[in-house]
Amino acid sequence: MRSAKPIEAIQAELYEAARLSALGAFAAAIAHEINQPLAAIANYAQACVRFLRLPAPDLPEISGALEQIASQALRAGEIIRRIRSLVRNEDVRRETQDINELIREVHGLLASDARVHDGKLALDLSSPLPSVTVDGVQIQQVLMNLVHNAFEAQANESRAERGRLEFSGATFEVRIATRPTEGGDVEVSVSDLGPGLQGDAVQKIFEPFFTTKATGTGLGLAISRSIIKAHDARLGYRANQPRGACFYFVLPAHQEIAR
Repeated sequence: MRSAKPIEAIQAELYEAARLSALGAFAAAIAHEINQPLAAIANYAQACVRFLRLPAPDLPEISGALEQIASQALRAGEIIRRIRSLVRNEDVRRETQDINELIREVHGLLASDARVHDGKLALDLSSPLPSVTVDGVQIQQVLMNLVHNAFEAQANESRAERGRLEFSGATFEVRIATRPTEGGDVEVSVSDLGPGLQGDAVQKIFEPFFTTKATGTGLGLAISRSIIKAHDARLGYRANQPRGACFYFVLPAHQEIAR
């Protein structure tokens, strides 16, 4: 008969299992989140190669592409640093920002995602809006993830379903919108005209490792929800009208501290 393990040994094994599980989730999170800046780096590098092969290389275009490569490399490093902070439960670095300006800053990358999926990205930004106190890079990363998911959801529809959508006069579109709430805060939403969520997916969509995509990791929305929660807000879902999905979050308006 085997003797029972000491409590200390069981605790050590459980701790090691938890540590390995956390490391695996952390590695998967990094792989998921830096995929977009790395893809952008690859695209700009390929553009540089094409420009250099021209009889008369366009030096301003090459310079611009190289600047984008440097920018996206810095963004990838910043994403890794921010995810590490989330894992360690560190405070986010917040600054008072214009949410519309944050959206416009990342619009170029988001528009390239639209072109890859042969779609359209529309902005519907209300103005004026109150300022918000946020970690800009993290909020932009949430937007990039939501927009990418929205385009993928529409791209994964069957050709017949997309044909019916186009016949109805709708476009293959993702829309980012901002608006003030009745309480004086700021709502940011990303909506699409895809299939939307059905059944249990509505309740499970934010759970880690739950995914509706064949090749998904199930981490993107869970990470996004953690980021938004760290900003004292909530990432939510509602059905879009006339069809599709809408993910949204409400950021508290910046409060001036009385002196």
